[in-house]
Amino acid sequence: MKHLRYICLSGASFKELPQSIGSLRSLQILTISSCRNLATLPTSLGGLLNLQELEIIQIGELACVMESMQHLLSTIQKLRIYSNAMTVLPETMRGLMSLQSLKIECCESLSSLGEGLRGLTALRELYIWCCSNLGCTPEYMGSLTSLQYLDIMGCPHLERRCEREKGEDWQPISHIPHININFLELPVVELTDNLRLKKRRSV
Repeated sequence: MKHLRYICLSGASFKELPQSIGSLRSLQILTISSCRNLATLPTSLGGLLNLQELEIIQIGELACVMESMQHLLSTIQKLRIYSNAMTVLPETMRGLMSLQSLKIECCESLSSLGEGLRGLTALRELYIWCCSNLGCTPEYMGSLTSLQYLDIMGCPHLERRCEREKGEDWQPISHIPHININFLELPVVELTDNLRLKKRRSV
């Protein structure tokens, strides 16, 4: 067990993970799914220095669980959140200073990203999928200078506001090199026929 690198806890009825999970020193990926009663994460997780990825899927007390993540903030590089109950990103996420990839999926009640992303200077990838009530991106998006990839899908209000050159939210995100809106990458780099001919000849 001490060499276990991945664990998925699904459908459990406990309110708190056992402290013994902190003994899994090699653990790199932790998935918590459909644990409706879960309200907190144990402090022993702070000893999992190799833990890099955390997935939180349909748990009951999401805000409380995120609040208890303080002891994980230094190691998590990838975070996936899937929750119908979340209305705003918890501000505690601002402490995820090593976070490089964030996926926010099927959060149908989410109406605002709030201050949850502010100061995440290491964030390189942001995926926002199927969050139909999310209306806009925060003004501070321009301060996320490491952000290289933004993928928005199934978010009609957000898609309209992030439309290239026209949307109200275009300016704060215009610095991001790769922006995908419903599988369409913006901006689109067009090659002329002459350029294509030259490339063909050089092959």
